[in-house]
Amino acid sequence: MSKVKIQGNASGTGVLTIAAPNTNTDRSLNLPDVAGDIVTTGDSGTITAGMLDGAQSGNAPIFGVRAWVAFNGTGTPSIYDSGNVSSITDGGTGTFTVNFTTAMPTANYAVTTSSQDRTFHCIIAGTAGTSSVQMRTKVPDNTTYDANPAFLMVVC
Repeated sequence: MSKVKIQGNASGTGVLTIAAPNTNTDRSLNLPDVAGDIVTTGDSGTITAGMLDGAQSGNAPIFGVRAWVAFNGTGTPSIYDSGNVSSITDGGTGTFTVNFTTAMPTANYAVTTSSQDRTFHCIIAGTAGTSSVQMRTKVPDNTTYDANPAFLMVVC
């Protein structure tokens, strides 16, 4: 039978408390047979790129997005919510630049868009860069890129 050893840190002054929930059901906590840190929901910065890089075995791999934004493109663009997007630059009617808080590792990434209020066609205007991507939007029945959507979502 394996043993469980709880060892304190000689330089630490805090108290580690392990508390059981109020339950009437037996639960098991199984530790993997590998060395490493346990990641909790309160942790930040412990999950590494290697844990999400597609090297998982068994099921389909997991790939996280590098940036996403939902914004109002009418008037001065305003961000509803985002991840790794610092701002939206208005380049004129139907032209927007999504500026990243942290640059992409390469300019070779995919961009997809969606709109809640109506159907828009979006294209990348020019070349996607590591610090931003410029796009143009239009209503499908128009020949020019002249649409400012009220709710546009972009995922990179």
